[in-house]
Amino acid sequence: MSAISSRFSKLNISKTGGSSREVACLSQLECLPHELLLKIVEYVPEAVLELRLTSRMLKSLVDESSRTKATLPIVEKMRIFVGTKVVKCFAPDIALYVPKCKSKLFKLRIKLSRTKLKKDLEKLLKTNSARHNVYRLRFKILVENEGALNCLRPTLGNRVEKVMLTGCEDSTAVASVSRLLDGIHIEQLSLFVTRLSEDVDIHLLKSDFMNNVQQLTISTENVTVADPVSTLLGLSSCIQSLHIEQNFVKEISEGRNYFFGVFDIDWAQIIIEMFNGKMDKLYIENYFYTGYLSNGSIDLLRERLPSLGKNIWFSASCSDNANQFDYTRKEHSVKDGRDAQGVRRPGTTPRPYSFSVKHQSRMDEPFETFYPYYSAFRAMP
Repeated sequence: MSAISSRFSKLNISKTGGSSREVACLSQLECLPHELLLKIVEYVPEAVLELRLTSRMLKSLVDESSRTKATLPIVEKMRIFVGTKVVKCFAPDIALYVPKCKSKLFKLRIKLSRTKLKKDLEKLLKTNSARHNVYRLRFKILVENEGALNCLRPTLGNRVEKVMLTGCEDSTAVASVSRLLDGIHIEQLSLFVTRLSEDVDIHLLKSDFMNNVQQLTISTENVTVADPVSTLLGLSSCIQSLHIEQNFVKEISEGRNYFFGVFDIDWAQIIIEMFNGKMDKLYIENYFYTGYLSNGSIDLLRERLPSLGKNIWFSASCSDNANQFDYTRKEHSVKDGRDAQGVRRPGTTPRPYSFSVKHQSRMDEPFETFYPYYSAFRAMP
């Protein structure tokens, strides 16, 4: 980076056109191959505005780079909210967390987009973020802003650390969000929906988009997909880390053995099959229907999970087991007790009961739960 900065000091501001004199005055940096220059522009986002003032050639180069799909991270976090049919609002509300060192590049990309996107962009000045500038895009109608969403895509970069989707239940909204994020590597994707519908399943969970997601959190009440077990098995084949939070469903009493849209089935066999895929980390929070995981299922998981030949991280809420256990099997800690991982919510004190199987190398590995980020995003102005 210092070497590149030293090259910038040698640049000459040119006031002429493409004359022989201008060519003769080109700095050493300007004489580099075109593709290499495009890469250099991406690696110095804090200097893009100054580079545009240096010469016509570099201005053209910076603008070209800013109009193309970014190959490096720009936006670090995103929150996308789309209203549900209950509130009769389908307009997306998008918050973008951009590191301050990349804000100039981000704003330039927005400025050069061929839409009115820049008029919809609002910088949130009252935020608690020391590292980021937070920008907000609010649209009135989703369908009329498909063009704007398509132009937003190249400004995001190739990787986003955290993406939170809330209220994306309508088919049009889910499909649009899936297209917006397609091709972006997402380290943590959190999905908060009251109803996990067939639209969400088809356009998001069973789409190629999920191949670029490393960790997925699903927080939901009702699951109305045709085959919930098939959905979970499909996710476990492409997701490394999965977190499922089953919230209370007012039509289902707490005495029922319910989880993820299914009643009274043997979850042990399904969980074992899920771990046979790409997934090696599973966290289940089902504090309202703790009978979903029977003692027999727990015994089978205790026996089989340490023998699958991978370093497993598994924790699941369950009923209070009278036969408490805490032992090591094939380098995996197997234990039950109060869930030290879960977030303490109103009405859940003391901590709920859980059962875990964790490889010794992953005992101290955290699992970032959904609620701290959800609360933070909800608190945004």
